Amino acid sequence: MKNQTLIILAIFILIGCSVQKTSIPLEKLDFKNHNWQIVYAEHISSDTLKSLPDIWLLNDNRIIDSLKNEYSCKINHQGDGENEYEIYFFKDKEFSDWNIFNDKKYFVLGSIKSKLIPVNTSYYYFPNLFLTKVFTDSLDRNNSMYTISPIRKEKTDTYGIEINLFMNLKSKLIKSKDPGFYDCREYAKEELARLYPEFYNSNISFIEKEQEPKWYPGAQAPGDMIGPTGNFNYTRNEQKIFISSNKPFVFDTSKFSQTDLFSRIEICTQYTVTIYTKK
Repeated sequence: MKNQTLIILAIFILIGCSVQKTSIPLEKLDFKNHNWQIVYAEHISSDTLKSLPDIWLLNDNRIIDSLKNEYSCKINHQGDGENEYEIYFFKDKEFSDWNIFNDKKYFVLGSIKSKLIPVNTSYYYFPNLFLTKVFTDSLDRNNSMYTISPIRKEKTDTYGIEINLFMNLKSKLIKSKDPGFYDCREYAKEELARLYPEFYNSNISFIEKEQEPKWYPGAQAPGDMIGPTGNFNYTRNEQKIFISSNKPFVFDTSKFSQTDLFSRIEICTQYTVTIYTKK
């Protein structure tokens, strides 16, 4: 699912003080109309440079409901550190909330801890909601345990994709022009219009995007140590675009061989699917 050469096919916080519940109190969750999952991860530092956390899953809505009063924490003591303890809450398979602490004294799992099942995890990355759902539909048919972690809080177009374009400043199109950031943006826009004129029809639109911090994906996909990270800086030779569509479409990356303006492209991950298997 990490293949970026063929993407888009028709078939991819802290509040309060004192001891409180999670930022969305468990007793207020709708267990009647929704299914919930709790994932707990411990990342303990050691001399062996342990890189992967231990992860547990509680996938039983009935048990979570019955033990919802067991969990408490000191919300204002959240933070990462040498040791990290993370509690994730997923609503109908999709990320809802999380807490992270650097000391066990700041939270209590109570009887929930004994109900958690140790699991292994694997991660799959998708550029839009459509392909994410295609994948998770197959997981549902096989009764797989999984969660969905959006990279951002805000929803993106179902079929749209976000692309980072890295400018080749030695390109013959801009050679000796010493372009600035906004000049590169215009060159990129003109070249994309030449390569992909269909982006400008009624079904597909090309949208220029400012660089913006991403919601750190490590806070959403439990244990994912190698997932995509946020880009917090404006970069002179990087342009971000979003291709919006109201139906599935093919994004043919081979067309980039027709230009030397871009040194590389990056189809951005918008959703991470975590699959859990019992240890």
